[in-house]
Amino acid sequence: MRILKSFLVYSAILGCVLVIGASAVHVLMAREYRLNVAERLTMIAHNGEEAVEENPPGRPIASALASALSAPDEGLVWLDANGRQVASSGMIETDNAAVAQISVHDGPLNGEIRATISNDRAARILRQLDLSFAAGTAIAIVAGGLVITAFSARSMARVESAYSRVHRFTGDAAHELRTPLAIITANADRLAHDPGDDRGRERALANIRQAANEMRELMDELLILARADGDVANDLHAIDVRDCVEKVTQGYYAEAAARKVHLTVRAPERQTIYGQPEQIARIIANLLENALRYTPANGSIDVVCAAERGVVAIEVRDNGVGIAAENLERIFDRFWRADGARADGGSGLGLAIARSLARAHGGDVSAKSRPGAGSTFTIRLPLRPQRFAGPSTFS
Repeated sequence: MRILKSFLVYSAILGCVLVIGASAVHVLMAREYRLNVAERLTMIAHNGEEAVEENPPGRPIASALASALSAPDEGLVWLDANGRQVASSGMIETDNAAVAQISVHDGPLNGEIRATISNDRAARILRQLDLSFAAGTAIAIVAGGLVITAFSARSMARVESAYSRVHRFTGDAAHELRTPLAIITANADRLAHDPGDDRGRERALANIRQAANEMRELMDELLILARADGDVANDLHAIDVRDCVEKVTQGYYAEAAARKVHLTVRAPERQTIYGQPEQIARIIANLLENALRYTPANGSIDVVCAAERGVVAIEVRDNGVGIAAENLERIFDRFWRADGARADGGSGLGLAIARSLARAHGGDVSAKSRPGAGSTFTIRLPLRPQRFAGPSTFS
C-alpha cells in the first residue's frame, strides 16, 4: 500500500512537471511555426511578383502565379490598383488561412499580390506534436514513477535498515555497559555506606577496577569498529604477511602455554599485501584470542599462511569445542555469543571487528566448523592495492 501511494505521488509530481514542460514546448513550437509561416508567405508573394513580371505575353497570369506555389494549401491572388481580383491560383480562401499582402507599383504591374497558407497545416502539425507529447508524457510518467518509486523504496529500505542496525547496536552496547556500571555503582555504594574491613574494601576496589577495565576494553573495541570504515586506500603500507603473523603470534605463546595449548605458525612464503598494519594485526589477534578462548587444555592451534589466486589466505585452525552450523554466520554479529559462551569472557565484538577490518581492506573472514571437531577461520586479503569499500560500521 505504501509503495502504491508513493508511486501515485511521484507519478503525479512527474506528470505535472512533464505537462508544464510539454505546454511550454507547444507554445514555443507554435510561435516558431508562425514565424516560419510569415517568412514563407512573404517569400511566396515575392515569388508571385517575379513570376508575373517574367510572364511571357499571351500566357495567363494565373499560370504564372501557379508556378510560384509549392504546396496545395498555398495560394496567390493578383489584385489591380482598385483592389479587384485579376487572377488567382491555389488556395485563396482567407477565413482559415494566414495572409500576407505586398504592393507592387511597377508600370503595368500596378496593384497588390496576396499570399495565403491554410492554417490546417499548422493545426495538423501541432496536433501531431500534442499527440506525441501526450504519448511520451504518459510513458514517461509511468516509467519515471516506477523508477523513482523503486529507487525511493530501495533508499528507504537502506535508511530503515541502517537505522535498525544503529538502534540495535546502540541497545546492545548499552546492555553490555550496564553490567560493569552496575558493579561499579554497587561497590561504590558499599564503600560509601559500609567501608568494612581492609579486605572488604580491597575486594570492592578490585571489583570496581575489573568493571572499569571491562568498560575500557569495550569502548576500545567500539572505537575500532567506528574507525573500521575509514578509507584504507588513503593510508596504504606494504605489509609482509609472514612477519606480521609471526609477530602477532609471538605475543600469544605465553598465554597458550599457560592454557596448555600447542600454538604453531606456518608461513613458508613471503607475501606482501597493502593496508594498515595495525588493523591487519588486529584481525589476526582477534582470531587467535577467539581460538584460545574455545580450545581446551592439550589442544592445538595452527596459523597457516598461503597464497591463493590474487589473495593471501591466513588460516587459524583449532581443535576446540567447535561451532554449530546454524551459528556459523551469527558469530560475526555484534555482541552475539552462543549459549554458555558468556562465562568464558569476551565482549562478543572480536569476530565482528575482524570481519569489518578485513572487508575494509577489500577482503573477508569466513569460518568452517563442526561441534567437537574444532574450527577454521580464514582471512582472505587482496595482494594488489585497490580502492576499498568496506561495509557500514553498524552492518
